Amino acid sequence: SDVTPVPHNGCRPQKRRRI
Repeated sequence: SDVTPVPHNGCRPQKRRRI
């Protein structure tokens, strides 16, 4: 139950992702 404004990136904190 993840309710975060970030995509499913495994079990890691929000990092700087350049898409």
